[in-house]
Amino acid sequence: MSRTTTTAVKNVLGSSPQFNYDGSTDLTPFIDTANAIVSRVDTCAVNRGRALSAAELELIERWLAAHCYAQMDMLYQSKNTKGASASFQGQTGLHLESTRYGQMAMDIDWSGCLCAISKREFARI
Repeated sequence: MSRTTTTAVKNVLGSSPQFNYDGSTDLTPFIDTANAIVSRVDTCAVNRGRALSAAELELIERWLAAHCYAQMDMLYQSKNTKGASASFQGQTGLHLESTRYGQMAMDIDWSGCLCAISKREFARI
């Protein structure tokens, strides 16, 4: 069961053109993906003796779901509608650091487990 809601993720993403969210895309697949990852974070944090609160886990899931959406529909860094040119935020090789949403999710997780999972640093988990 998801910790966050579609409304909460939409609020993070915003709906103005600068954020590149159309307001109608179903966010359920992104929330489901974030939920699976946050469940791993929760287990890791408990095993490390750094358990996160339900509120912290929900916030991590919310921002991580926004990150997952942004990975599938790259966000504009800049665009020129009449000139039809655009540049996009992020770099795919940076894992969760590639979007400000992923960065925020890692900032909320003070256990460090999300960062370790993102970078596949299993020895740290």
